[in-house]
Amino acid sequence: MDRLGLGGQAARPLLDGAVSWLLAHLVETAAGPTVPCIVADGIEPEPARSAWCYGDPGVAAALLLAARDAGEPAWAQAATGLALRAAARPPGQAGVTDPGLCHGSAGLAHLFNRMYQLTAEPALAEAARFWAERTLEAVRHGGAQSPRAARRHRGRRTGPGNPRHHGRTRLGPDAARLHRGNSG
Repeated sequence: MDRLGLGGQAARPLLDGAVSWLLAHLVETAAGPTVPCIVADGIEPEPARSAWCYGDPGVAAALLLAARDAGEPAWAQAATGLALRAAARPPGQAGVTDPGLCHGSAGLAHLFNRMYQLTAEPALAEAARFWAERTLEAVRHGGAQSPRAARRHRGRRTGPGNPRHHGRTRLGPDAARLHRGNSG
């Protein structure tokens, strides 16, 4: 945290508390602990879909960076476990419906690539390649999103309905970079 200039001593208790809370609220599944889509009184927790902004891949990436910057190997171990379980999740259970960066296959390709760079876990590199190929395939076929998502966001121009948010944008340059194996 000091490396990032985030207040070190003052911010560290906040980070410790946030990570402790997060890890205490993981949902047990047959495949192992996973991040719930919501934590609230009276709501049964269930696993979140795989995405850049939430769910196991997004949380694992953030937790890996926090672990690295705070020097916490136990956090890194928990994050790596989340990442590996997310990488092993069958595509049909990931909730990915388009090639977009936020909720789509391009975002997962990028996250798994970055997590591979942080951990050197081969399964994460394999997942990055899989989702990059999925992105390229979607782009080759017009980058179509699911009919349900298209109906839900029709007519909106900002926020979650923005075409760039849901993957209907031109992903050509990013997809080409993924295909060539460039990480930047």
